[in-house]
Amino acid sequence: MKLKHSFSNYQKKLEQDILTGLYCYKCKNTTFPPMSVCSNCGSPKNEIIELEKKGFIRTFTVIRVAPKGWIAPYIVGMVEMSSGPWVTGNIIDINPDKADMNLIGKKVEISNQIVKGDEYSKDEIRSLTFKLIE
Repeated sequence: MKLKHSFSNYQKKLEQDILTGLYCYKCKNTTFPPMSVCSNCGSPKNEIIELEKKGFIRTFTVIRVAPKGWIAPYIVGMVEMSSGPWVTGNIIDINPDKADMNLIGKKVEISNQIVKGDEYSKDEIRSLTFKLIE
């Protein structure tokens, strides 16, 4: 089965600041990240759509011991997008030492940044970032 929405295509769209996913015609689910079938029902009957880049923080953690080559501390969060899927990325522009439970439920704008590869994946990729909307 040919991928309609490959990781490479997803990364190219992120370079243009466009967040994409799949809309399933069978169950009306939105799938994210890129894959060839609906994450809900497994149907291959879907289309690539542009997703709204807003959501709400549902959980987070402060990383204090980072993988080799990364600098801690930083905040990783899970955001429920307005279109339904939950996505993982870095919460930016917040001091990790001041992060507390008040972040839960805060509205964010979703963007991306280039992240260098680690010792296992040498290539750079684009990774999601979340910034609070005041």
